[in-house]
Amino acid sequence: QSSVVRFAQTVSSIPIFGSHIVVEVGPDNELLGVDADVASVAEISPLPTIDAAAAAAALAAMLAVDPALVVSAEAPSLVFYEDESAGWHLAWWLTEVALTPAHFREAHPHKGHRGSPRQRNARLDYLVDAHDGEVLFYYSLTPSARAHGRTPEIPVKCRGLDALAQPQEF
Repeated sequence: QSSVVRFAQTVSSIPIFGSHIVVEVGPDNELLGVDADVASVAEISPLPTIDAAAAAAALAAMLAVDPALVVSAEAPSLVFYEDESAGWHLAWWLTEVALTPAHFREAHPHKGHRGSPRQRNARLDYLVDAHDGEVLFYYSLTPSARAHGRTPEIPVKCRGLDALAQPQEF
């Protein structure tokens, strides 16, 4: 029986978005395997110049909605995020927001039935720059699969075994 230990990489106690370290050890604590994706954060202040409420307001402006409608499942938290073309950012991470940008809805149209579950139950995570309020990145939390050679993606249920070989479905 092995154990899996997960570590989160941080800088100034702030997590780095997308980095991870996973270590598998055997029953006698011998190292069985390591998977890691770590980063080196460069030249970015760990002190935000806008607060979480201002980040939510900036997101509301991008979505063209009332700021009161921008609700994160958990309190927004700070993360370091690397944009491959623009470098490092300190960002507010707003989770499971039930609002989608218009171009996201257009890229995921529904066909053959009324009111796509993808649109009715949409949940997206957003990263908003903690210095200037720019929406840096967002992604859907809805599992999906792409039909062979076709777009759009279609929502799917995923099944598998967790680290303890227990069946999971999401």
